[in-house]
Amino acid sequence: MKRKFSIILAALAILWSGTVFAALEALEEAAEMTVSNVQLPTSSAGNVVFRGCAGCEPVIWPVDSATTYHIGVGSAAVSLADLRQAAAGNRNGLIYVFYAPDSGTVTRIVLSELRVTDE
Repeated sequence: MKRKFSIILAALAILWSGTVFAALEALEEAAEMTVSNVQLPTSSAGNVVFRGCAGCEPVIWPVDSATTYHIGVGSAAVSLADLRQAAAGNRNGLIYVFYAPDSGTVTRIVLSELRVTDE
């Protein structure tokens, strides 16, 4: 009887843990790159284009009116024009593109205040 109860308890634990983890899904993924490797959108209905190397196929992520832009991690949202201006003066800076994995639509773009160096 004790063994039968242990088997049932183990089966329930396995089923329960599978149910809990099945509910987890990525709501947002991020890509980190240098500003010089990214072409930022020119409007709220444009695209972010990233090319990993000179001969590589471009990766294209669409932006929409819900996309937010930030200068510095944890900062308040700024306009796309402000982000483009800050990025132009920080070509060696890091930029993070956050996107929805199911649609590829960009949810936010964050320009880091850190700079990449070749040292």
